[in-house]
Amino acid sequence: MNHEILENKLERFFSGCKFIIFKKIRGHMPRVSNARRIRGGLYLLATLSVFFMTAAQLCSQETYSLFPGKTSLAERREASFYIQSADTMISKLIGSGTLRKQQGKLQIFLLGSDDRNKLELYVKPPAGLFLNLPVSSDWQNDEAALKPLLRGMICIRCGITPSKANLAKIPDWLLSGLAYRLKTQQTVNDSLTPYILQPHPNVTFLAAEGKIPSLELLLDTPTSQKDIAAYTAYVELCDLLIEICNKKSPLKNRNLIDVLVNLSVNSSAESKASEIFNKLKDTPQESIKLKEFNPSIWFADGAAAYTMNHISPSALGFLLSRFRENMEIDLIVLNKDNKQEEIHCRLEQLAENLEQLENKTQTMQTIVSRFQTMANESPVIIREPLFRIASHTVTLTAEKAPLFAQSIKDAEKDFYAALDKHIAIEAYLKTQEIAFIPPGVRHDSYMRTLAELDDAEYKRMNDINNYLDIMESKRKDSK
Repeated sequence: MNHEILENKLERFFSGCKFIIFKKIRGHMPRVSNARRIRGGLYLLATLSVFFMTAAQLCSQETYSLFPGKTSLAERREASFYIQSADTMISKLIGSGTLRKQQGKLQIFLLGSDDRNKLELYVKPPAGLFLNLPVSSDWQNDEAALKPLLRGMICIRCGITPSKANLAKIPDWLLSGLAYRLKTQQTVNDSLTPYILQPHPNVTFLAAEGKIPSLELLLDTPTSQKDIAAYTAYVELCDLLIEICNKKSPLKNRNLIDVLVNLSVNSSAESKASEIFNKLKDTPQESIKLKEFNPSIWFADGAAAYTMNHISPSALGFLLSRFRENMEIDLIVLNKDNKQEEIHCRLEQLAENLEQLENKTQTMQTIVSRFQTMANESPVIIREPLFRIASHTVTLTAEKAPLFAQSIKDAEKDFYAALDKHIAIEAYLKTQEIAFIPPGVRHDSYMRTLAELDDAEYKRMNDINNYLDIMESKRKDSK
């Protein structure tokens, strides 16, 4: 049970107790002075405060014990803060309820910077799980150091019996995503940075072009860290998958990440990571709707929902191709012989086939959902015609059928007009950017990205960077 829920229940319980106690005192005890009442009330409040603090500490139980070793005070403080942040992050995603299964703690031994080659996560029966963690400079940004730490914490948090085989089966996508989240410091005051601020710039670019990889491709295709661009997109996608698991879980009664970790550990070593998601259909104590769960569609829908919006819209070329596809529909209707027949037509012809349409409600909902999704992923100026198409479709009845075709044609015409207007605005803004923004400023964000990645191209482009600095200074001097 989440500790916030437990605290709320305890607070309601003791509020009732306090009311009953005071009522009994006033009804059956002799009158006392106001001073004694105040002292008694303060004593009761102090007692309850201690109780709530103790309950909160029990609910937020840590999964590790830290041994500082021969490290400096500054190193110990920094390491302690960072390790606690990692544990808090995992507890938020996996939940505190799984601690009931916890056996022991992860014993973390901090080592000095001279022992950087002694990084090791190991099992030592019967004591449990141990981690030798060298806290060399900038170790928090070293994925090789973060993954063993996260692996050990997940093992304890999910109640997995520590063993070399079990530790190896903890999904790499989960470790990579958590390491990225921890390195980019998306956990601020125990709350996730709003996703409208684009913590996944590469994924946002892929989504805008309609090129988000499938769940199977993401999880089952090895991605080398040497390929910096591909690996950066990979870890962003893994972090996005974690967020989708956390916010759009198909499970109602259990924590999705906890279930996936345990399914992975209990599967054979040859099982593909994507196959674990398909095993969710056999999860007990869940809704029967889970039998219809499609992991690939679930991931694609979640990725689109978290990356695309009117502030960060899809690319115009991708939007245009989707619009044309959505205006062409396939319908299943009953023919004159009362047999099912599949026909292909344009959206404005939907009203002509309304009476013969099979699965009418589901078909209408599918069409409406497509245009609403497009509208949410489109620039502001293009949204209105798309919402209008969705509105005309959802309210379509036999009485409104004669006007439906013309309404759709008008909305389609307005869509293309809005698209042309948006293209003209983009072209104008581009000319203004070229005219008024120095080239060094436009180039700066790209260079900073390369510098953060420690890309070799950054070193090769120093000459270009210096040239742009000179050009910018000349431009300023000429004013």
